Amino acid sequence: MTTMIIKDNSPQAKQFIKFARMLPFATVIKTKSKNLEDECGILSDDVFFGERKKRAKPAISRFKVALQETKTIAADISQNGTSGYKTLDDLLNED
Repeated sequence: MTTMIIKDNSPQAKQFIKFARMLPFATVIKTKSKNLEDECGILSDDVFFGERKKRAKPAISRFKVALQETKTIAADISQNGTSGYKTLDDLLNED
């Protein structure tokens, strides 16, 4: 389940809420509570995306390392040929 809090009172926000009310799987609740985030344990968008960035950094670092290793192997193959490296056919035909 996804919870969205719309604090904006713009025409676009009103149009989105009107659209959401027509969806059979959505519930729109109007409330005056100022601390709804605390009551429901909802993360603000800043916190949510901040957490996503924190989780993405290690994955990006691993990707950069793998990319550098690939570049190193490609440079080695271009200079020295494929000796020492298995081709995809070799790997597929192994017993």
